[in-house]
Amino acid sequence: MKAKIVIPSESLEIHVNQGVSRDELLKRYEGNLLEGVIERADIVGHLVQFVIALEEGKRVQLEGHVDKYRRAGFEPQAGVHITWQPSHATVIGA
Repeated sequence: MKAKIVIPSESLEIHVNQGVSRDELLKRYEGNLLEGVIERADIVGHLVQFVIALEEGKRVQLEGHVDKYRRAGFEPQAGVHITWQPSHATVIGA
């Protein structure tokens, strides 16, 4: 059986690789971690819209409040980790 995971965008966190270690994030988010590279980071009003390349050529588009991601390191070509708490996710049949 195939399944899909649904996570509200406000529950996703983006961490620049030079910050917290991957192992620490895996522990904190109970294994819920995707690795990627920022392709684009566009500021639109009070939001930052990211396009992040994942493995196998897949991409994800995420957005967050500009104040949350104004810190250094959130630029194109930066390696990032995307995380979420298990309690914020819903699994549905595909």
